[in-house]
Amino acid sequence: MLPEELNRLEQMMENGFSQEKISQNSVGFGLGLYMSNTYARKLTFENEKKSLFFDSEKGKGLKCWFFIEDMNNIEKNIKNVKKILIVDDEPFNVFVLKGLFKTLGLEKYVIEAFNGKQAIEQIIYQASMKCKRNEEKGYKIGIIIMDVNMPVLDDCLNAGMDAVLTKPSQRDNLISVIEQFYLNQC
Repeated sequence: MLPEELNRLEQMMENGFSQEKISQNSVGFGLGLYMSNTYARKLTFENEKKSLFFDSEKGKGLKCWFFIEDMNNIEKNIKNVKKILIVDDEPFNVFVLKGLFKTLGLEKYVIEAFNGKQAIEQIIYQASMKCKRNEEKGYKIGIIIMDVNMPVLDDCLNAGMDAVLTKPSQRDNLISVIEQFYLNQC
């Protein structure tokens, strides 16, 4: 990256996302870095002003790193990570969302269901696992991403859904919902 592109990246990390690309050659908008920054903040020292650090040479790529706290504190944070339940009757939609969470390093926290009945069964199963392993955490479901029109069991809007995103969802809207209902609860 050029120095001005690196400065723009630093500004994005401080000020949040923008619709503009970092450079003309960028293939994305920095979503991966934004999510990495969010998680790095949870693992870095509290008095640290920055969570991610960058170094780059034009044509050689970008190096990104962060410093983490004591491993005991990290293990506490990891044990508090909640499950992500993806519910959609279209397997491709589940595949895409699982891919998104895999890029964030959260694939082991993702569970899936393909209709409303399976979703309820997953919630009951996760609750029973939490009771069986009371000393362990990580069985509570923190966010449910589902299609509004589901076969077998429907009516999620009347059941008290917290947020609705239409397909195809805008990137910023999805990030906002993930931050509000998942990242801030971990």
